[in-house]
Amino acid sequence: MKRNKGREWLGGPGLVILVIMAPFAVILFVQIITAIYLYL
Repeated sequence: MKRNKGREWLGGPGLVILVIMAPFAVILFVQIITAIYLYL
């Protein structure tokens, strides 16, 4: 049952959330790297 639920989550709203959040995560990641680079 847990496997099925996980698959449904990946194929349903979870995938949409992932697609929406991915660009924000990338921007945040780049900003963190830039900040570390500037501090070094």
